[in-house]
Amino acid sequence: LALLLFTASAIKSVCMHQFWMIGIRCGMHCQSALMARVFDAGIKLRGRSAYDDGSLVNLMLVDACRIADRFLIPFLHWGFWFSFIILFVGIFALYQMLGVACLVGYGSMVVIAPVAYKLGRKVKRAAAVIQKKRDVRSKV
Repeated sequence: LALLLFTASAIKSVCMHQFWMIGIRCGMHCQSALMARVFDAGIKLRGRSAYDDGSLVNLMLVDACRIADRFLIPFLHWGFWFSFIILFVGIFALYQMLGVACLVGYGSMVVIAPVAYKLGRKVKRAAAVIQKKRDVRSKV
């Protein structure tokens, strides 16, 4: 049984790392394609564009980098539907082992989730302020 659990855990780990590696590579390809597209558009519009060089560099580097930094592709898969499956399978397994006592842990997660949501919104606002300051700095 221990060998079976170890093998299952090792296979899960390898598959998860492969999934994240492919997702990150996809994000990097998206970033490169977006940077190339913005560069091509900047070259074509040079001189008659409302954007100066700093704005184009900002669009090309900082904004395109944000796409790759967010790991958009893996999070669409991992963050939406798969997290619910993991949560319910874990709760079911704990209920089978502990009984009603596992619902205390589940209740604490339900209480903490709104707090985590509010903290996430504050971090998002702070990131927007930082991005505006980067925009101003890159125009100089």
